[in-house]
Amino acid sequence: MSSFEESLRQRLAATRRALAAAQRDGDHFGVQTHASEAEELERLGAAHGVVVRPEPADGPVVEGEAG
Repeated sequence: MSSFEESLRQRLAATRRALAAAQRDGDHFGVQTHASEAEELERLGAAHGVVVRPEPADGPVVEGEAG
């Protein structure tokens, strides 16, 4: 895995965790911010051939993460 792909996956996983926390805490601004960031990271990955699994309804998952 390239350093770009590894970094992208780490950033996306952290963003998805932050999104889940914002949702749990009722932080509407945080939800909007982190959802937009996750979408942008997914687009960036797709543009560079990095395939990430979409987030399931029950929580964030990124390929390669234990779960």
